[in-house]
Amino acid sequence: MSISRNRKFYSGFNKSVWWTQKRERLYRERSGTCQICNEKKSIRDLTLHHIIPKSIGGRDIDVNLMLICVSCHRKKNQIK
Repeated sequence: MSISRNRKFYSGFNKSVWWTQKRERLYRERSGTCQICNEKKSIRDLTLHHIIPKSIGGRDIDVNLMLICVSCHRKKNQIK
């Protein structure tokens, strides 16, 4: 696919809406549970975390995403 065709494809793409829809779907599929502490949380208290960081080639695909609560996400990022 050429660059100009890619631009046409992505011109109407809204990453924020797509990301929200993905988080909502994973919330339903994973029963609203943090994948680290296993506590049930509201969707507002859960965030998507990349297992393999995007900075080293991780992708926005389901198998590379963990649904974790904000407090576990903070702890996970402090360890690094």
